[in-house]
Amino acid sequence: MNHVRLESVDSTNSYIRRTPSLLAEKCVLVSAREQTAGRGRDERSWYSRPGLDLTFSMSFRTDCRTSDVPAFTAAAGVSLYRVVRPLVGEGLFLKWPNDLYFKGRKLAGILCEYVLEGDIQAVIVGIGINVRAGSFCRAIAPEAVSLEEAAERSFELDSLLYLISSRLRDELGAFSGQLDKNTCEDWIEFSDRDRVVMTEMKGVLRSGYIAALNPDASLRIQDAETGQINNYRGEVFYAGER
Repeated sequence: MNHVRLESVDSTNSYIRRTPSLLAEKCVLVSAREQTAGRGRDERSWYSRPGLDLTFSMSFRTDCRTSDVPAFTAAAGVSLYRVVRPLVGEGLFLKWPNDLYFKGRKLAGILCEYVLEGDIQAVIVGIGINVRAGSFCRAIAPEAVSLEEAAERSFELDSLLYLISSRLRDELGAFSGQLDKNTCEDWIEFSDRDRVVMTEMKGVLRSGYIAALNPDASLRIQDAETGQINNYRGEVFYAGER
């Protein structure tokens, strides 16, 4: 797997998008010591600390379509969880659709993007992980946690990057666009599945819990008032988030 190391870049996802030679590769890894304009879901900013956090992207040549990106995101989340869980123990969970939390605070985020460039189709998987213990910027400090805080030990960034990127390469390299039964069940097992969530449909908030993840990465919600809601793709909130 080709690994491109950058000192500073606006966004590793954006760097791959504007570099056709990288998109043409079967699998490529781009990491950066500093990311100045990191992006999260819905064009939210992703804040990282230069030299203290992991910010990287991997591009996979694929036959998947843009509609398969949510499933790709869920598969990446399951892979990331499998690497991090042995490092931190209890308290780690996946939050739909693209975040990894530790005891109610955000540890990592995933941004998957579909790219069609001529006859090249690719999915770029961008990951940001808070690694070093220490202060966060004011915008994220109340809800952020570092891997070192969670694990109560230090980490060498390059070794951690190799560990995670190798798992992603092995598990996402042949991803077909639909989640298999085991991955769906693992995602539910790795999520905070017993926690009450709030869903929003047509401006109305309802409480329930996540009953299942479908192969296309939509949710099946058990709603306390109306029963089961299938193929849900809207926002999911935990108490206190709004």
